[in-house]
Amino acid sequence: LSLITSVPLFCLVVFVSPVDVSAASSASSDSARRSYERGVTLFREGNADGAIEALKKALAQNPKLAEAYHVLGLVYFQNKRNPDEAIQAYKQSLKLGPASAEILNDLADVYLAQGRGSDAEGVLRQALDIAPGNEEAHLDLARLYDARHDRANAVKMYQSLLRVRPDHADALYHLASLYDSQGDLKLAREYLSRLTQANPGHADAWYLLGRLAERGNDLNAAAAAFKEAIAVKADLVDAHYNLSQLYAQLGDMEKAAEHQSLHAKYKPDDTARGQA
Repeated sequence: LSLITSVPLFCLVVFVSPVDVSAASSASSDSARRSYERGVTLFREGNADGAIEALKKALAQNPKLAEAYHVLGLVYFQNKRNPDEAIQAYKQSLKLGPASAEILNDLADVYLAQGRGSDAEGVLRQALDIAPGNEEAHLDLARLYDARHDRANAVKMYQSLLRVRPDHADALYHLASLYDSQGDLKLAREYLSRLTQANPGHADAWYLLGRLAERGNDLNAAAAAFKEAIAVKADLVDAHYNLSQLYAQLGDMEKAAEHQSLHAKYKPDDTARGQA
C-alpha cells in the first residue's frame, strides 16, 4: 500500500500598490528634470557635448520632455552647426508640447540659414497665428520679403510690426529705406524722423537723413544730420566724406579739410586688407 501525498499548489500573486508606481514615476520625472537643467547650464556655458549628453539622458528618463528637445535643437544649431539634427529636435518638441511661437521662430531660423525661404515663411506664419504680437516673427518675415524684393509684403510686415511696437528701430529704418528706394522721400524722412526721436543714437538713421537732405539740395540740413551721425559713430567714414564735400560747397574750407583728414584717417586700408 503506497501512501500518496497530495501537495496543493499555491499561486503567488504580487500586488503593486498604486502609490509605489506613482512614486517611481515621480522619481523618474525628477531625475529627468535634473538632467534637463544640467543640460541647460552646460549649453549656457558653451559645453555643447556635455549639454547633448545631459539632454539625451533627460529624454531617456522622460521621453516626453518637450523642452529638452527644444534645447537640444538649440545646441545642434548654434553650437554644433548641425541643422538637420536641430530641425528634428524642434519638430519633436512641437509634437510633444503645446504650440510654441518661440520654437517655431527657432525652427524658422534654421530654414532661413539653409535658404529654405518657403518653409521659413510657413513656420513664421504659424508663429503669428499663435502669437500675433510676436516681434521676431514679424521682423523675420519682413526681412524675408525684403530679400525677395517683395516690397509690398515687406512694407506690410514692417508696418504690422510697428503696430505691435511703434518705436521698433529695425522696422522704422527699413521702412525708410524701402520708401527711399521707391522715390518717396517724404515718407522716408517721416520714418527716419520717428526713429531719431525714439533712438537718437541710431547713426545709420542720421546718415540716411543726411543723404535725403543732400538730394533735396538742403545742404545745411544735410550737414547737421551727418554731424549727428558722427557724434554717435566717430569713424563713420562716409559721413566724413560727405561733410568734406558739403563744407567745400558751403565755402567753409577749414571744416572741409578737417573732415577730409578724418575720412583719410578712418578709411580702411584696402592694400593692408587685401594682404591680410
